[in-house]
Amino acid sequence: MNWTEMIKILSAALTPIIAFFAIWIAWQQNKTRRRQVRLGLFDKRYEVFVATMKLLSSAVNSANVTLDNLFEFLAETRTSAFLFGEDIQQYIDEVYDKSVELHHKVQTGEARRDNELMRWFIGQSKTAKEKFGHYLSMPDL
Repeated sequence: MNWTEMIKILSAALTPIIAFFAIWIAWQQNKTRRRQVRLGLFDKRYEVFVATMKLLSSAVNSANVTLDNLFEFLAETRTSAFLFGEDIQQYIDEVYDKSVELHHKVQTGEARRDNELMRWFIGQSKTAKEKFGHYLSMPDL
């Protein structure tokens, strides 16, 4: 076999090798892009989780929720409908409704008699972590 034949064989093999590497690079870029999207979603979802935990801890620590707490919660969770499924949106609505109920009962003096509502708030730390956990886990990253 002479050098011209060897060059022809290597030239013919070079095209599939270049194509393989181009496909591999494109696949790696797509994988990186998907990870970046997941990480971006994580950041936004985590903000909603933190806002929820902040409102719940405020209710438990002071046995009260102020109007400022409620307005802040609404502002920090306004994007939740676009970031989560219906389950989290319903949970956020439930947390807000229970917080409004607690605020009203504190204002009217009924809060001292409603241990059930405070027990609900106390149990929500674990519940919130379980509900948000599905959306915040990143096992294949």
